[in-house]
Amino acid sequence: ELSGQGVLAGHDGHDLRLGGQRLTGIEPGDQGRSRVGVLADGAPVGWFDLDDQLRPEARDLVATWRRAGARIHIASGDHQAAVRQKAGELGIEPADAYGGLSPEDKAALVGRLRAEGGVAAVGDGVNDAAMLAAADVAVGVSGGLEAALDRCHAFCARPDEAGPRELWLGAARTRQAIARMLWISAVYNLLAIAGAAAGLFGPLVCAIAMPLSSLTVVAMALRCDPFPTAQPTSS
Repeated sequence: ELSGQGVLAGHDGHDLRLGGQRLTGIEPGDQGRSRVGVLADGAPVGWFDLDDQLRPEARDLVATWRRAGARIHIASGDHQAAVRQKAGELGIEPADAYGGLSPEDKAALVGRLRAEGGVAAVGDGVNDAAMLAAADVAVGVSGGLEAALDRCHAFCARPDEAGPRELWLGAARTRQAIARMLWISAVYNLLAIAGAAAGLFGPLVCAIAMPLSSLTVVAMALRCDPFPTAQPTSS
């Protein structure tokens, strides 16, 4: 296997190649489809035109991220026309759809985007491993990426878009909970310090009030559930 290009094989003394234009030289398909060519001893013998079907929840996932202010990019090894067509169906700007990328190209793209701000990358295949390693936050989705788990900061065991969506929402809930706890703790301590300085509280009350602040934060943290819809899994 040639990463991001296709596969090589031999049969009855013949050299066989299966892959995209970079490996086979066969021109890409029309109508936004990805063409996989077949060569035997260097001569084209056929091809397959592939059309990926979007999952219904993919549009909801992109919409969720866009509402949160994220800019969405697609980085794919498929033909540019196919990638832009799918980007349009998802509501992603054509300028943010990148096709015909090798694993190294994907990593380079992430490097350029990091110069503009933090980058979170989501991938589900070995060809995405280099891209994930280059990102600030790497999220793997169950599929062909299990061999590259060491490059992922988070891994979604479900092979669909629900995992990344819940991960995003869970992170947002966690940030909100942390901000809320810091705010309550700050107000609590400011009031306690002001009361003690004014002589309203005696030493015993202050001694009791201080650990109560920490216990309150701990209790709030225990009640925080960033993933309320998550289903338990077993192995």
